[in-house]
Amino acid sequence: MQVIPAFPFLVSDALTVRGIKGDKMKKYLRIFIVILTITIIAQAQIYKHVGFKTGISISNQDWNYSNPELKIKPKNYSGFYFGMVTDIINNKYYGLSVESAYIQKGAKEIIQGTTITPNDQGYIDSETITYSNRFDYITLLSYFKIQYPLTYITPYILVGPRIDYMLSRNIEVFQSVSNEFEKMNYGISYGFGLSYYKLRYIIPFIEILSSPDINMTYETDLLTVSNYSYEIKFGFSFK
Repeated sequence: MQVIPAFPFLVSDALTVRGIKGDKMKKYLRIFIVILTITIIAQAQIYKHVGFKTGISISNQDWNYSNPELKIKPKNYSGFYFGMVTDIINNKYYGLSVESAYIQKGAKEIIQGTTITPNDQGYIDSETITYSNRFDYITLLSYFKIQYPLTYITPYILVGPRIDYMLSRNIEVFQSVSNEFEKMNYGISYGFGLSYYKLRYIIPFIEILSSPDINMTYETDLLTVSNYSYEIKFGFSFK
């Protein structure tokens, strides 16, 4: 647990990133960081349930140019998700949880090209080439949950703040921009889930979430880029 106190200093370095401008925005981000850090520290002190999640992420990026004639529309990228969750509060109709996870995000670009070798009919063949940009993140999030227990299942909705820290990147296209993406991004996650409480030792569940970023991962006068993703998670908690 000794890594937790170092977390605010790690995040403080990110306050100088290009995507966060102005003292007011930095002030709000510091408040956001303090709230999330306190919640993560609380995870080590008290909990109701602890469990694991795995699943897939479907992510993409919004590329917005100041010149409307310039457009890039990347395709979705599918990646892996694995994390740990702790229910700090789990009352009948509401709860508070903290989650930490590894997630793969990115985007794809499909480019139409031609080969120089004629085919059997004497024509030049055309082909499409798919380039992928992948970014690996550690994500930390805390979310409030509203739930309604039924006889065998409990549906719920959840929403909360999120911080992503980039571990690595694998760039195949748009290198000059993608290599400049910020390592620290922050946003919100919200969605719904369904859990089953009738087993003796574990609580299986499924969740579907949307996770847009609030900040820009790349920002200049010409271009801004932001991330968003959707996650489908399966998991279980121990009673």
